[in-house]
Amino acid sequence: MKNILILSTLVVGFLSSCASRPTPLASTPPVKALKVQSFEHGDGFIIKKFQFPTGVYSPTMEDKKSYFYAPPGGRVNVFDTGMKYGQTGGIYIDKTGTSPSGIYIKGLGNNYGKLKKADIPSTTVR
Repeated sequence: MKNILILSTLVVGFLSSCASRPTPLASTPPVKALKVQSFEHGDGFIIKKFQFPTGVYSPTMEDKKSYFYAPPGGRVNVFDTGMKYGQTGGIYIDKTGTSPSGIYIKGLGNNYGKLKKADIPSTTVR
């Protein structure tokens, strides 16, 4: 139980330290879209499982460091201890790169938590 509490505290601290408030696009992203194959992140028990759907993800927002690409419908599936629901999320690309850097999820207070993730099954559309 103590380990779960410590892990939860670290995850919340990480997400809030990486949180940003993206704004509508004001510059041109280096990639027009991402063709993504379905993938998951998390386990659905200790850490929520986020399921990212197959589809073409389009750029919708940016912050100082990243461009945010949303899936069709703008939501990802979330599995959390027997519950299933949708949540705003997608993939982001660092402004210094041209391939996916990680995933993002909208959290409390309209903040967006970003998590680095390698090997996102996608191809870029230029």
